[in-house]
Amino acid sequence: MSSETISEGDQIVIQKAKVLKVVQVRKGRKIWLDRVQFSADELIGKPFGCTFEENKGVLVQVSRTGSEDADNAVEEGKRDNRDLQGDQSNQKITKSEIQEMRKQGVSGQEIIEQLVENSATFKKKNTFSQEKYLKKKKKKRVYQPQFTIMKPTTRLVADMYYSRGPMRICNMRPDSLAQILALGNVRSGNRMMVVESCVGVLVSAMLERMAGSGLLVDMYSGSAPVHQACECFNFTKQHKDILKTFPLDRVAELHGVEKKKAWEEEREKEGEEEEEEKEEVVEEVKEEVEKEEGAQKKRKRISPEERDERRIRKAERIKEMKEVLMRADMDGLIVATKFHPTPIVLSLLDFICPSRPIVVFSQYKEPLLDLYSKLKERGGIILLKLTETWFREYQVLPNRTHPLVNMIASGGYILTGTTVSQD
Repeated sequence: MSSETISEGDQIVIQKAKVLKVVQVRKGRKIWLDRVQFSADELIGKPFGCTFEENKGVLVQVSRTGSEDADNAVEEGKRDNRDLQGDQSNQKITKSEIQEMRKQGVSGQEIIEQLVENSATFKKKNTFSQEKYLKKKKKKRVYQPQFTIMKPTTRLVADMYYSRGPMRICNMRPDSLAQILALGNVRSGNRMMVVESCVGVLVSAMLERMAGSGLLVDMYSGSAPVHQACECFNFTKQHKDILKTFPLDRVAELHGVEKKKAWEEEREKEGEEEEEEKEEVVEEVKEEVEKEEGAQKKRKRISPEERDERRIRKAERIKEMKEVLMRADMDGLIVATKFHPTPIVLSLLDFICPSRPIVVFSQYKEPLLDLYSKLKERGGIILLKLTETWFREYQVLPNRTHPLVNMIASGGYILTGTTVSQD
């Protein structure tokens, strides 16, 4: 994970402007990026951070040119764009001529230089407008846009998942994720519990920060945990070994007899209410079962011995994690889930040491308000605070520093508190 060069089997992040894509480098693999195809073999041995452009299926490494040319602009007050008019006649080079240059193998940089030389208005623009013009041309596919190969990090992976679909990660912005990690005191050597419905983004961020030291217990719901985002990182075996899992529906077994009995009674009441609904869908379930049985015949069957062996291993893992949790020496709890957080947090507080943080994230404030009142009634938690995450991105350039025009209205809400002994 510490290597600065790209090796076969590594996960890489391809960044083109604001578009991010994670791929695994394998010999002979063809990588597609914005209708451009190139071979992954050309990336092996290159250092992370290199910038490339594609030319007839071959990658050409280029130097990263930022806004150095515009940084020296001091005469901006002398010129403006008020007399300029956008007209196709301002550019002497036609689209067909540009396509012909592409076929001849002319680089994107050379094409842009030709556009600048044949523009009737480029030199009349102020320096800032010239820079915006060049950036706009570099982003277009016809001018061979550049892309950079980055090492997977929490920020890049969180940005990628958020841009693809915020609801998949509970509308958790990267800045909200950073606050969660800081408020939860996630660091190397800690023993943490996490409950998340963010396809593994929160789990992978904690694994990266813990650096292979400590213990991370993922309390998952359903039949198996979802750690899709963890596959985007180049985690070593040491990083992966500290991650353990435990099913949420087995937490009641860890509590005392009275609490377990109360939990079972509550479940019985819920079961009675759901009984009528179940009867209505019996026929539908039967149809689905029949379809599944037909589909299972086509799947590869697992031998009874292998199935029993898997069950034994799973039972051993659960038994081991029960012993770990019953010590009640966890260093913190972080929750970011699509479910109501109140029953989850209340059932896990007993396993946390005193003077440890709890952090609960939700895209809505109402569930956190309910949890806030329940924790006040229960006691054992101090410094309860409910905050809204707010973020504004700024453009920072010489003589052009200002907030961006478009921004996200809300990044969710965070409830924090500190556990104390009730003895």
